[in-house]
Amino acid sequence: MQGTYIAALLRQSFRSASGSRAQFAIQSGTMFVQNLLFFALWIIFFRVVPSVGGWTLADIGAFHGVLNAGIGLAFFFADGARRLGAKVLTGDIDIFLARPRHPLPQLLTVQANASSLGDMAFGLFLFAAFAHLDATGLVMAAWITVTIAGLFIAVAIFFQSLAFFTAAGPSLAEELFNMILCLGTVPQNLQGMVGKFI
Repeated sequence: MQGTYIAALLRQSFRSASGSRAQFAIQSGTMFVQNLLFFALWIIFFRVVPSVGGWTLADIGAFHGVLNAGIGLAFFFADGARRLGAKVLTGDIDIFLARPRHPLPQLLTVQANASSLGDMAFGLFLFAAFAHLDATGLVMAAWITVTIAGLFIAVAIFFQSLAFFTAAGPSLAEELFNMILCLGTVPQNLQGMVGKFI
């Protein structure tokens, strides 16, 4: 019963985001190109230095493949996680609290984020280009992608919940989330101890 309820929420979320197909395609495509430009920096870097800390361009490609796919998956379906703080401050959360069902699934799936589809597509593109895996490796990669999605949703909910304690919650949450996002895009063994700890 809960599964069909979540599926209905996701369908409605997707319909609301894809109302204007042209805008949906532009947002997804723009994010894909933005990610491509960012990854071009890694390509340039690895033309100068063949490997860093044992990591090659192929490793970074596979790493960013699952990372982008995971983040895209998370916020395509649960973009509301990054808007919770604003809803708390404006009082818009009250509508969801008055309903008989648990409010969190509804809050998370209010609207799909079209640009996150570009993240997902770029992640799959990188993964196809750099990670040459057998069937077991593909299952592991899918599991890692879903785990990354869950972790980023949890982190977003945690940070956005700061709005219950301070009016600066949403802006602080976004800054903290972006910090985690930036640190998460670099493999840990290429970071110093402070980065690893955070």
